[in-house]
Amino acid sequence: MLENKVKDKMDSKEKSLKCNICSKKIEHEQIGKSTWTIGHNAYPIHMGTPHEKYGYRCCNNCEEKIVLPARISLIAINGTTLHDSNPNVTKLMTNTMRESLI
Repeated sequence: MLENKVKDKMDSKEKSLKCNICSKKIEHEQIGKSTWTIGHNAYPIHMGTPHEKYGYRCCNNCEEKIVLPARISLIAINGTTLHDSNPNVTKLMTNTMRESLI
């Protein structure tokens, strides 16, 4: 399973990732017998410095309150999937979401 492979590859200093949006520690989640330690993909909100192996990551709270609404807005604006979205719209959405955090 993916989570087992990711867990096995992580060394002890990587087990405490910080959210790229709020900078809080990403909590570990029990999924059956496995532990998921890298949070969620923060796309399209690119804030802070991405983790060298996992890119932009976020905590459960930021995923729910910032990332998912941003993804839904991108789909509504572009009428397409996120990965096919216009980079200018993605940049605008990221900047708008950043401003709402300040």
